[in-house]
Amino acid sequence: PVLLTTVTTICGLMPMVFQANIDFFSREITVGAPSTQWWVQLASAVAFGLGFATILTLVVTPSLLALGVATGRAMPWNRRKQKTEKETAQDKADGQAYGGFTAPAE
Repeated sequence: PVLLTTVTTICGLMPMVFQANIDFFSREITVGAPSTQWWVQLASAVAFGLGFATILTLVVTPSLLALGVATGRAMPWNRRKQKTEKETAQDKADGQAYGGFTAPAE
């Protein structure tokens, strides 16, 4: 949905970006008409900003989040201690004693 909205909006703004004036009644396309000069800067800013924001939203943000998770796991002070089989069995036994719920970890 994000890509579909972005692509259709940018394609819809392209005539304004290229200063094309499309007259549907007389079936004429003029380039550089005075009426188009007012909207070139606004259309260019919206089209570029929308494309840039889409790239940030769909590519950069998930990549940086995944990088943060990966580097957080790799740091020695953030590694969790592996539980031994005995501790795992004790946790299961404790969970059964409390009706299937385990106590919060300390």
